[in-house]
Amino acid sequence: MKKAKKKLPSFKLEANCTVRDAARLKEALLEMQETPDVVTLDVTDVERVETASLQVLCAFVMSRRAAGRAVRWQGGSTALTQAAQLSGLSALLDLEGAAHPDAVQSEPRARAAS
Repeated sequence: MKKAKKKLPSFKLEANCTVRDAARLKEALLEMQETPDVVTLDVTDVERVETASLQVLCAFVMSRRAAGRAVRWQGGSTALTQAAQLSGLSALLDLEGAAHPDAVQSEPRARAAS
């Protein structure tokens, strides 16, 4: 008997990620916050990103990273990459290469020894 492949949690961002959409984005991401599995964020359709939505994405990625949980970026969005670069958030989001169709995974970073 074949074991069913587990479907990993994922969320597809809409074309417009505006301040109006930030609360809905936050709610959706909060539902996946505690899952131990890698969470995939599909940014393929993203055409417009405003600061409020970037802040929600940053909080999600930072929280998961602090808990030792990964976020995987799927697809590519020039709009998201450019918005993150302009606001200085590319490194925090680990978006290097996310403007390309190849997926980028934000792995939890090792904590510095005190």
